[in-house]
Amino acid sequence: MAETGSYFCKAGWIINEKPPLVFRNIAAKHRGKKETILDYIFSHLGIHTSGCVNHPIVMSEAVCNPNYSRQCLFGLVISLGYNTCHVLPVVRSRFDVRNAKRINIGSFNMANFFQRILQLKYSAHASAITLSRVEALQELARNKMNLRVPEILFQPTMVGIEQAGLAETIEMVLARYTINDQQKLAENVFITGGTAKLPFIKDRIETELLAMRPFQSKFNVHLADDPLLDAWRGARKWASNDDNLKKFSVTRQEYEEKGGDYLKDHICSNHYVSQPAPAKKTLVAVSAFPSTSTKQEQKVT
Repeated sequence: MAETGSYFCKAGWIINEKPPLVFRNIAAKHRGKKETILDYIFSHLGIHTSGCVNHPIVMSEAVCNPNYSRQCLFGLVISLGYNTCHVLPVVRSRFDVRNAKRINIGSFNMANFFQRILQLKYSAHASAITLSRVEALQELARNKMNLRVPEILFQPTMVGIEQAGLAETIEMVLARYTINDQQKLAENVFITGGTAKLPFIKDRIETELLAMRPFQSKFNVHLADDPLLDAWRGARKWASNDDNLKKFSVTRQEYEEKGGDYLKDHICSNHYVSQPAPAKKTLVAVSAFPSTSTKQEQKVT
């Protein structure tokens, strides 16, 4: 079981309570490093070609990628990631992909913003303040930075990103439903993702919901016990059911016949949309020498 997030990769066997492998998978050219990440997982889990035993592999995908969309239970899921944040409404046991929203901001932007603040505050040491040297620095007084840096999740314009903040996005998603459905979504708000480990993030979202919801309306906000490993544990629970693996696993023959984008839809999967066949090129024969009629037309003109 491998849950490949944008910052941390979690991998292990479904019999493990916690994944034995949790490592950063940051790569400048991520497409070319995918095979390296999988080789690292297989080698550290003791999976080798010699004497291998066939077994299924469960991997995660990002939300709402082309050909993909997640399906979960009823509620409003707020997924706070490293590069993006998602507000995912689940209505009547189905994920409503048309009303889902994504914000292109996350912990990556907060880290860059924090670095920039340090460079401006300690201008004499601007060249020495980099993300790679931050652990070697002396203790710095952060005071207001603890509040200013996470605030960009709710006010992206602070760093020049022209997008709605997290609270505005939640309000926008809720406004797309009827009053009854809005109340049902607000009563089951779930926060997950590595960025959800920010202190007091639950209290802040409760404050924003209190401001946007009608007077004396009820709402409930739940925070995952371990936001970083929450997605891995959910996939582990799903993969522990033998019926799910037998019914929805993609065999090697199906993979070779239908390609790597193929998957089987289930309640926790992404939607599969087959790619259209490439258009056939039509070849037009062109003579290297002009015809006699063309020469006569040129003389007349």
